[in-house]
Amino acid sequence: MIPIDDRSLLTGATPDNLERIASRWPVPKEASTNLTSLLERSRRLFLGSAATYENLGPALLVGFQACESALRDVTGTPTVDKVTMGPLVERAMDASLLSTAEHLWLHEFVLHFRNRLSHPDRAITLTPGIVAPALGQIHVFIEGLYRYLPTAQERQLGPAASFWGRFGQ
Repeated sequence: MIPIDDRSLLTGATPDNLERIASRWPVPKEASTNLTSLLERSRRLFLGSAATYENLGPALLVGFQACESALRDVTGTPTVDKVTMGPLVERAMDASLLSTAEHLWLHEFVLHFRNRLSHPDRAITLTPGIVAPALGQIHVFIEGLYRYLPTAQERQLGPAASFWGRFGQ
């Protein structure tokens, strides 16, 4: 086995090595309960891939569902509204919540592979070396999205406090 480091994914898929990888993935402190549970489930499935690679597809799919949940949060779209991920991406872009690179990543990678995993026409084989960077990027993306949400204290104090708390008096 090659020791794990930041320069290589050439590592054994042992529980310890997978845990080291997953421990670097950020989870926003202000994340909703739904989003937190999706991120935790994705992580558990990834860690379970030490026993069976069959967990990797569901781990990535749940990660994509976490992206959708985060987009719902930042665009204020209730879960009861059956808006799919494509329109959520466009709402976030229209509200200037996404960079051009994030928009492209969501459109070209996340939507495409989420649809392939949700509606497979053949077996899809994934490896930790494919899934780990994708899940890491999902976590980083979600953490970045939450920069647009007010903190719990700002929500309690209202919109004026949120403005002045971020931009000074």
